[in-house]
Amino acid sequence: MRQASHVRIEVTVGDPSEAILQTARNLRAGLIVMGTHGLGGFRKLLLGSTTEQVLKRTEWPVLAVPPGAVGAPAVEHPGVQLRKILLATDFRESAMSATQWAADLASDVAAPLVLAHVVEPVRASPLWEALVADFEDERVASGRRMLARLSGSFPNTHTDCVVSVGQPADTIASLAVEYGAGLVVMGLANAEDSEQRKPGSIAYRVLRIAHVAVVVVPRISLPNGASP
Repeated sequence: MRQASHVRIEVTVGDPSEAILQTARNLRAGLIVMGTHGLGGFRKLLLGSTTEQVLKRTEWPVLAVPPGAVGAPAVEHPGVQLRKILLATDFRESAMSATQWAADLASDVAAPLVLAHVVEPVRASPLWEALVADFEDERVASGRRMLARLSGSFPNTHTDCVVSVGQPADTIASLAVEYGAGLVVMGLANAEDSEQRKPGSIAYRVLRIAHVAVVVVPRISLPNGASP
């Protein structure tokens, strides 16, 4: 088995999330890797306080790997493990860093990139069903046009585009299974607006329910080797 070129061990006393973030800052890390709990039932709704606090404050992409993740990134032959990478985007500014991060990784490991956008259904009374259906169809068509433009900006990467209607977190997790993706990439709100980084957000819910590794990328993230 191929081994990492350099391994450094750090043992720190203190608050776990603060220690993780400070160590990432000291080492000028490009990625924080964490495991998620293998929980069932109601407890699966909880990410764990350390992971939650890291996500609320991180300036770096965070890779969360659940127990037994299928196709999780491996040291040896990552392109084989990452058969496909699924990028979930809502086209907001907070998703742009994740878009570029996913495209760069797909190019580096020669893996196809699945560009996914989820249209959340609109609930309305039966009186307005026809109007709502037309509105939903337009949102789906708009999503397809935007994904097509996004796909065109990555000419050297094989991309598939999919627009689905449903609850975003559940749909993203299902699409990862449907398309055989070994990794899901999503954006986080910017570092200054912690109110948007709350456990009820879509990224948090995907982290709780997905059976594959998930990378969440903050809008303001540090390139590898840069100082905050």
